[in-house]
Amino acid sequence: MESKVFTTTEKGRIECTNKEEIEWACITENQQRFTQVHNTPPLNQDNFDRVGTCDENKSAEGILNGTEEHSHIEDPYLRLLLENMRGPKSVLTHGIISIEITLEEHRKGWRKKTRNSSKRSQLVFADFKAACGN
Repeated sequence: MESKVFTTTEKGRIECTNKEEIEWACITENQQRFTQVHNTPPLNQDNFDRVGTCDENKSAEGILNGTEEHSHIEDPYLRLLLENMRGPKSVLTHGIISIEITLEEHRKGWRKKTRNSSKRSQLVFADFKAACGN
């Protein structure tokens, strides 16, 4: 059985049949598909230097809390994206709600007796707790 791959270049459609050609076609295709984001406005060098990655600087924090100015950004879609990344007013006003609970609060939550059902099946929270023990 013969393996072959077809790829398109400036010269047209090419059939690749040997190992080296198939590897070249796969690598070329992957480079085209997985590096296309590099030419988009968020990765423009000015924007990238300003925001960085993984919340490296205060600019990213400013975007999330709504204090960062976006008028200098030329791309309207990037500006709209950054404006919509602002946190909800309730979070900005009251701060982020802690999701940490103590061991005692966790235990208390599992000890509560409840007969509330969330669906028509009439299974209740206690049924799910019982299933967790199995």
